[in-house]
Amino acid sequence: MRTKYNPCKPVGLQVGVKYWVPFCALGLVSAMAQAADAPDGPASTAATTLDTVSVIGQGETRQVQRVDETTVKRYSAGTNPLKTLQSMSGVNFQSGDPLGREEGSQRISLRGFDMHHLGYTLDGVTLGNMSFGNFNGLSITRAVIPENVGSTVVAAGIGSLGTASNSDLGGTLQFTTSDPDKEFGGRLSQTMGSYDTTRTYMRVDTGEYNGLSAYVSGEKYDANAWKGNDNPQKSDAINAKVLYKFGDNRISFFHSKSDHEEANLMSLSKSMIDRLGYNYTYYTPDWTRAVNAANGIFSGGVKSAAEGVYNASSLRYDELDILKGNFSLSDNLVLDTTVYHHHNSGFGNSYYPFTYNTGTSVIPANALRSTKYGIDRNGFQTSLTAFLGQHEVEGGFWIQSNKNSVGRYLYDTTGREPQNHIVTTNGYGLSATIFDQSYNDLTRQFYLRDTYTLLDDRLKLEFGAKSTVTTTTAEGKVGYASGSLEASDHFLPQFGATYKLNDEDEVFASYSQNMAAFPSGAYSPFSNTQAAVDALNGFKGLKPETSTTIEAGVRRTSKHYIASATVYNTQFDNRLIAIANCTGIFICANGVANVGSVTSRGAEFAFTLMPDEHWRWSNSLSYNHSTYDDNYTSNAQTVNVKGKTVVDTPRIMYSSGLDWNWNRWSAGLQGTYMTKRYFTYTNDQSVPGYWLANANMAYDLGAFAGLKDTSVALNMVNLFDKRYISTLNTDGSAASDPNGDLQLLQVGTPRSAFVTLSTRF
Repeated sequence: MRTKYNPCKPVGLQVGVKYWVPFCALGLVSAMAQAADAPDGPASTAATTLDTVSVIGQGETRQVQRVDETTVKRYSAGTNPLKTLQSMSGVNFQSGDPLGREEGSQRISLRGFDMHHLGYTLDGVTLGNMSFGNFNGLSITRAVIPENVGSTVVAAGIGSLGTASNSDLGGTLQFTTSDPDKEFGGRLSQTMGSYDTTRTYMRVDTGEYNGLSAYVSGEKYDANAWKGNDNPQKSDAINAKVLYKFGDNRISFFHSKSDHEEANLMSLSKSMIDRLGYNYTYYTPDWTRAVNAANGIFSGGVKSAAEGVYNASSLRYDELDILKGNFSLSDNLVLDTTVYHHHNSGFGNSYYPFTYNTGTSVIPANALRSTKYGIDRNGFQTSLTAFLGQHEVEGGFWIQSNKNSVGRYLYDTTGREPQNHIVTTNGYGLSATIFDQSYNDLTRQFYLRDTYTLLDDRLKLEFGAKSTVTTTTAEGKVGYASGSLEASDHFLPQFGATYKLNDEDEVFASYSQNMAAFPSGAYSPFSNTQAAVDALNGFKGLKPETSTTIEAGVRRTSKHYIASATVYNTQFDNRLIAIANCTGIFICANGVANVGSVTSRGAEFAFTLMPDEHWRWSNSLSYNHSTYDDNYTSNAQTVNVKGKTVVDTPRIMYSSGLDWNWNRWSAGLQGTYMTKRYFTYTNDQSVPGYWLANANMAYDLGAFAGLKDTSVALNMVNLFDKRYISTLNTDGSAASDPNGDLQLLQVGTPRSAFVTLSTRF
């Protein structure tokens, strides 16, 4: 396996962002130079797109929320698009860094659905479940540069029937890339801030000529982890999009390359936070202390080698291509077709502070433990929509082949200099293969839906169903198991209705059944020894996870305020949980347990007041009660979790934001609150609730020094420097943690500030 995939040829991506982007842009400009002389209209921007839609999903039969321009401006340039959703009802986003970009600490949940049970798409193409284990997709920050996101739609409980995802047990997050501008021009922004953060974004649009337009853009992001010694976190990316419109038809091609390398943030236990402090992290660059810890000589409050890891890094290299077509076959018939390809190679590298016995040899402590990932995904999806009087009938098909692999290896570091920045295995000889597995996931999904409007368009009814089948085949090459599982259901119905009471008020209700495929890679039931799998009869009796959701609500949209209220109930069946047989750096296999059913019910409220064009006050309040309905068995022992609260599900979340603008000035202040969260299945350990505050201010300079639309913005994160626990590592928890030694907590980032200067030309 290659140690690094170079996503930019003939030069490296880091060089490419600086030199290749402008030269590619100039080439496109030359090809379409006439567009600058004959523009067809005003530039089409993401802000314009976002500002024209209802943020509370007016007219939808499901609870839907959309990101608007005011919300985006609350966050610094380069912020993870998932982080901009955290003020929405029912959304819990956590991260260990100020911009939400560090992937090891990213977690998002909706109404008790953790991130592995949600659906994510970009331009309709699945992003998998965005897991850190990297087996079926990629994070949104690697798929698209944040400024190139044109719109974001969140369905907290029931996603659209045609969503291309085999992991969504309910909620979906749908991102759309922005279209090229109709006028020739460019955008440039420079961000600087805490922890030596520097970020440059540039985009050049060709303008539209005879229906053809395009842009090419690049991002270069460099920062240090907020704690530790010179731990770089960097990401370089290139996005390009070409759009051709002819008549009522359009064809687009989106291309993304990403080179993502970051020093990890260390997972801590409650005991470690108490003994070692909030800022405790990896030992780098103190190699002597790491060697001593591996030999059982501890200092400074450390009590085990697992707490004395020297350094760790994550590396991801991606290429994503999406070709889409929208064709008007007749006045009443529309065809949408998409083909896509995604290639990834990824690495999780860490020093391993224990000796390892292979059975034939012993590898000394502080070897490099490397987990290597590979993804090769190809997919095709199409839908046909017929407009038949009051009926809109839509049918669609999606097929995806996802070949992925995961392996874990050890490399002896004897006689080598320690790596103090990004940890790689380049130039190291392989000492041991712990396991090596490959997977082939084949998904086939078909759906049919009818949208029926009547009573002078006051009543809208949606009803339909989908059939989905995912076959997962594992091949254990070294150490781990082989086998096959199939998750299938040929009738998963969805019904919804919305009724307009008057011009301002409407009520809605929806019902949906969903099923998730069995996961691959490190999350798979087959991520275990063959003997363990055989002892369980190859998981022949294992059933896929399913959910049934019902929700209802009311919305009001008026000139000076908008409001919505929603209640919901979700029943999970065959809920699979990952049981951490060891946490932190230890090498061992996770267990998988079926906890039967889980019930999640709650209510969500949103209220936004707009007294005039200068002020906006936004509020969201969520109540969620998610509990396990059954006990489960692990290692022949019954674990009593019936009636216990599901891990990482705060009972109450509240968000409030006050935004102001006057002439060229704008400013905002936001506050968020959540109650305590449990991180063990028996609820014997929890982290306390907390309040956080953020602030932002900007000044629009207008035309400046020959440029246009120039502005400067200041964004503050954690304004009052609150200390709190952010991410709970729910990839694999444990039944209990009586001594507070489970290393699966991330502390939140301290107060941080970022300044961005942006312009158009």
